[in-house]
Amino acid sequence: MLRVNGYGSAWPVLLGEERTERAVTNLMEEPFRMANASVSLILMQEGQEVYHLLFDVGLGVVNSLLRARVLRKSFRPIDGIVLSHSHFDHIAGLDWLVNSLRRYPFPPPPNPARFPVYCTQGCWEIVTGQIFPWLKGFLDWKELKYGIPQEIPGGLTLLPLPVYHGPYAPGSTMVVVKYQGYRIILTGDFLAPLQPEHAWLYQADCVFIDSTTRFPSPTGWHISISDSKSLGDLHKITWRGVKDIEKRRADLEAPLRFLDRAKVAKTVGVSETSLPDLQALPSNGLELLGRWNPRKFYLTHYSGYEDQQLGQEILTDPELVRWARKEASARNIPDPERIEIATPGLEIVLR
Repeated sequence: MLRVNGYGSAWPVLLGEERTERAVTNLMEEPFRMANASVSLILMQEGQEVYHLLFDVGLGVVNSLLRARVLRKSFRPIDGIVLSHSHFDHIAGLDWLVNSLRRYPFPPPPNPARFPVYCTQGCWEIVTGQIFPWLKGFLDWKELKYGIPQEIPGGLTLLPLPVYHGPYAPGSTMVVVKYQGYRIILTGDFLAPLQPEHAWLYQADCVFIDSTTRFPSPTGWHISISDSKSLGDLHKITWRGVKDIEKRRADLEAPLRFLDRAKVAKTVGVSETSLPDLQALPSNGLELLGRWNPRKFYLTHYSGYEDQQLGQEILTDPELVRWARKEASARNIPDPERIEIATPGLEIVLR
């Protein structure tokens, strides 16, 4: 079973935005919906949770886990966590999580086991070297190495694949989880997938994909859901708050044009020779949907803030799904109904 703990972007609701339709729905009516993007993978036996692997633990995620514990008769403590990268909206709850597991039940055992953390070296060095150095002695680091499957407890296999999420996210990774005959892709945050042709990415059971913007805005270091085709003539856009219109227009037309091989390789931690042609990489989520052809395609981490520069409004969840499905249909992508929102609290049973 998969459970969505949160789907918020780095700053899910801005102070001053509280009265917009999306904020009222997601913040006032159900504040747990605004937790940062996170998913739990839970193995079940006879109705009981027997293994719980957490993917990312940003702001609000522990609150969502506490809520799930109250609502469910069976709740398995976290057995391990996968960190996609070291940005605060994906790791902020790590201190709370680790100390919860260390301190409860009380009194703790005299030599509590260290908590398993699966991440790349670049991510580990930031998390324990700069942000949470006091946690290092409580964590059992399991290094993820790009392209190398790693078997973990529960009969699961993790395959980390390199992605580029800008110069301040070293060691960022997407992860493919394999369990028996199932495959789940969790992209984390990324602008460009650096190994998009790996066989494990094709025809997965479900994908949770970074969907921060509808249209390209590469200086935010996130892939967009779609390209700029539905915007029409880019010279007729009603720009809002854009200083360099020519640059912004060029970003819409070729969002990966400015990527530098040497800088990408250094940040990700791979050799330049291992990188593909960066300008030829898929540059939007719908392109990946058409290429990978998963059974389900879940949008997460939506903000829409940068879309406002193009005169586009931030959409509600139902509006975003309708728009994405329409965009997929316009590009002749089969079965657009498989596009959904990774709504917090959503539980997905793979069959």
